[in-house]
Amino acid sequence: MTSSALPLTPSFRLDGKTAIVVGASSGIGQAAAVALAEAGAQVTLAARSIDRLDRTVDALRKWG
Repeated sequence: MTSSALPLTPSFRLDGKTAIVVGASSGIGQAAAVALAEAGAQVTLAARSIDRLDRTVDALRKWG
């Protein structure tokens, strides 16, 4: 598969918006949280594993 066969992710900004991500401690939820934060959203995270969630929150705070 060539890269031209893949859809391009649209460029967008979410400054001033709030996003809630459930399952944010790993996998797709964590990736979504990072993408939303990178786009400027204020992100609220939820997950069953508090230890992994805390690591995700710490990493996002250091990154942002």
